[in-house]
Amino acid sequence: MTKLPFVGVDGFVLYIIDDEPDLRLAVADYLSVAGYKCETFPGVDEFLAQDNIAKQGCLILDVMLGPATDGIEAIPALRTRAPGLPIVIMTAHGDISMAIRAMRMGAVDFLEKPFTMERLTEALERVLERQRAVLEAQQRVARLTGREQEVMHALARGLSNKEVAAEIGISPRTVEVYRAAIMMKLHLQSFADLVRLAILLGDDPPTPVA
Repeated sequence: MTKLPFVGVDGFVLYIIDDEPDLRLAVADYLSVAGYKCETFPGVDEFLAQDNIAKQGCLILDVMLGPATDGIEAIPALRTRAPGLPIVIMTAHGDISMAIRAMRMGAVDFLEKPFTMERLTEALERVLERQRAVLEAQQRVARLTGREQEVMHALARGLSNKEVAAEIGISPRTVEVYRAAIMMKLHLQSFADLVRLAILLGDDPPTPVA
């Protein structure tokens, strides 16, 4: 068994929510042997009732959680309670429309049952790689002052120097100074690099110019 890539932070947890005891225990056993802490829950309510939810990890969520619970419809509540955790959807009744609905609700991957553990591993590898990238981005941006971060996010939304200056209440020339400092501190080569970094941190992409 190949161990999954670890993101390099303490408190990483894989949460498995499935009303099938055999499946959730099999998934937990497999991933535990791979070296990861796993916690299992028969439903969304049981997960949401926890006092402490890890800031780093992943939710593996079944679509059909009994006759009255749609896992996809529960995604907004899960994201509110655990905003930093990506969600991987599992289902025995998948189709393209369901996959699209899950992604639009905020899921990052979609697994159709029965799936192999290798397929699950591949999905988690993608999730964990993104978490590693987000963590590195957060560490880089932490080098900036509060005002520099404010300018960075405003620029990443596609605002001009003049628009950023008006929004923040500084001069366009000062925005230029901040912009140069941001590019230097973060070792960015282009404005596109800045936008990609901001999107990785959760910013919306700039609005295209008509």
